[in-house]
Formats: sequence, C-alpha cells, structure tokens
Amino acid sequence: MKNKLALICIDSFFTSDMKYSNNLNNFQEIFADSVICPDIRCVYPTLTYPCHASVISGCYPEKTGITHNEKLDPFSDNKFWNWYYKDIKVPTMLDYLRQKKKTTALIMWPVSAGAPADYCIPEIWSPDRYEKDPMEKYCSKNIKEIYNEFKYIRNWKLYPEQDLFATAAAAKIVTEYTPDFLAVHITTLDHYRHVYGTHAKEVNLALKFHNEWLGILLEAYKKAGIYEETTFVLIGDHGQMPVNHDICLNYLFKESGLIKLDDNGRIEKWSAYAQSCGISAHIFIKDETVKDKIYNILKYVKNLGYINEIMNPDEYKKEHLTGNFAFVVEAADFYAFSNRTDKLVLECNSDDYKSSLSTHGHLPERGEKPCFIIHNSTLPRNIIEGVAQVDEAPTMLKIMGIDMNTAQGHAIF
Repeated sequence: MKNKLALICIDSFFTSDMKYSNNLNNFQEIFADSVICPDIRCVYPTLTYPCHASVISGCYPEKTGITHNEKLDPFSDNKFWNWYYKDIKVPTMLDYLRQKKKTTALIMWPVSAGAPADYCIPEIWSPDRYEKDPMEKYCSKNIKEIYNEFKYIRNWKLYPEQDLFATAAAAKIVTEYTPDFLAVHITTLDHYRHVYGTHAKEVNLALKFHNEWLGILLEAYKKAGIYEETTFVLIGDHGQMPVNHDICLNYLFKESGLIKLDDNGRIEKWSAYAQSCGISAHIFIKDETVKDKIYNILKYVKNLGYINEIMNPDEYKKEHLTGNFAFVVEAADFYAFSNRTDKLVLECNSDDYKSSLSTHGHLPERGEKPCFIIHNSTLPRNIIEGVAQVDEAPTMLKIMGIDMNTAQGHAIF
C-alpha cells in the first residue's frame, strides 16, 4: 500500500479524451502502467457538485443530500451553490483519514467550504463578482499566506485563471506540507465544452492546458521527494451532451398562473417551479392540489417531443436520487432545460452552463462518460470495466490501507 494519494479531477474529462491526451507528456506519465477504469457510471444528476460529493463519500445523492450544484431559490435564480461541507450528510474520505492521523488538503474541491481538512482552499465565490470574495474566509488559517500569494491570479470564477490559481496553490502546499491526501479540482475543459461544444476544436486546446497543469502538480511531488510513495488518481466527474435548444417549463407554469413575475420580470410568487439541472430538471410544487395540473403540462411537453421521461419519486429513487421534488424530467436528445419564463423553446446560448451548446445533468447511461485512472499504486496494470462513481472513494482509501464501511460503493480490488 502507498502512504500518500493525490486525487486530480479534471472536470468533464471523458474516457474518449484519453486518445488525444495520450499524445501529451504528462498525461502519458499518468496513463503508463496504470489501472484504467473506463466509462464510469456516474450518479444522477450528472452535475459537478453531486458527483464530487459522491466521489469522496462513496455514496449516492440519496445519502449525501447533494442533489444539485445550486440551492433552490427561484427568487434569485438559484445564485447560491452547495458550497458547504456541512451539507454532506454522510462521512467522507476526510473523516476516515483524520481518524488515521493522515493529513489532508482540498484545493478548489466542490462542497468543501468549512471542510475538516488540514489545508483547504474551497471552491466558493460571490455571486456578484464585485462583492467581497468569501474564499479567504473559508481557507484554512495555516495556508492563508499561500492563498494571498496566488490570489492575484484569480479572476472571480472565470477560466483559465481559476485553474492557474488552483494549480499554483496546490503545488505550493505539496512542496511545503507534503499532505498524505490531496484532492484538487480543475475545470477549464468543462468550461470550454459548455461554450464551444462537446467535441469542438477548442477542447484539445483545453486538454493541452490541463497537461501543463498536471505537469506542475507532478513536478511538485518530485520536488518534495514524495513522488514514489504517492498514488496518483486522475478522474473526470461527468460527461456532456450536445444541445441545440432549451425548454423553459417555467414559461408554461407562468402562463398557467403557477408563477407570478414582478415588474422587472423576476419571480415574485410560485406554486410550481422547474429547477434546471441541464439535461434534466427537478419540478417543485408548494401545494399538492396542483400536482395533476403540473403532470398534465409535463405530458403536453413530452408529446411535443421535448421530454424523454417524467419520473415520480418512486421512479427517480431507482436512480438513487431523493428530494422534495414532485417530478424529475429528462430532456430529449439535443434539448436541455432553462429556468427562464419568457418562451417555451429557446435557442441555446453560453450565458448559463446548464443551457449552453454542451451540458450535462443527464441520466448516467446517456452520453459519454468519465474515467477513473490509478497510477503508481501497487496494483498491477489492468483495465476494469463496470466501475461506478461510488466505488472510487472506497477504492482510494483501500489503496491507503483503510476500509470504508459507510460507502454504498465497493473497492474494485
């Protein structure tokens, strides 16, 4: 077993990306003599925050309680996200590692503000870029100097500056503190896919960026003298699918008197609301008396060919998803959902990641899927099919000699 483990998540890194990435030197280093688990079955919805909560807990959203990136708040268009570690309702890898007196570091990891890590720079931002940045407040006190050293690189939550910051800070923490466990999240690839398309030419440019950042992290481990005792795990968190048009269920809810707008076009009152998860949506109702009315609206949209599935709680529970939503709907191919209220069907745009040229949030069996790659472990080189996202945490802990008995997934060896 290895003493240390570095978990590097490249947001929206597909199994198919390995073909191009294998021409890039630092990816080559990670892929060499590794255990490769292709086409990981993600949790539902395939959104970054639910996926990351599951990656470090080994549990589905039904247990973690993280069912969306964003907290439900129709009045603000859901501008606050699930940033806080306390909202994860199950033990995570951090809890097990702390029990074993292992040091931990989280850098730009989703749902990590206030996490019990020794060194933490959480992924959190102000919804208004001109408000005070909350990141410093939630940084571990012992690495405030590192945060301050590199914060000039950040440009609010924009890319690639955020990844430049994350990589620089993570490398400095590795060389100065040599944590037993590091988890870092970098996201330019995901952003480029949203803006330019699932397999646009710009995607390869993003992969070249990530290759450079991966090299900086690997060099930090070598410089610190801990490369040989460290297992490197490279993952993606979800796939993406191409989108041409957005469906605005809230437009029909408004037209049916279930949503009322103020003079500025903002939601003032609501009895029903569709919160977009990208290619799926959660349908909330305040009054059970409108449930049949909502269902009939959803059936109407399905008959138009815009929706593939309408799931009630018993049906979406089969996807290990629970929540106080009356329905979950899954869009047809080339459609996603928008929170907007001005028209039923809109052309997609890049103003919102959930309704851009390429997005996710879909059922796990749809679209391209991420991979789980284990490098520099004591495991023999192998390709293992059929691995689920909830298997990743118990596998990583077992590599470090720790059993994870609260996970819904299982170690793959």
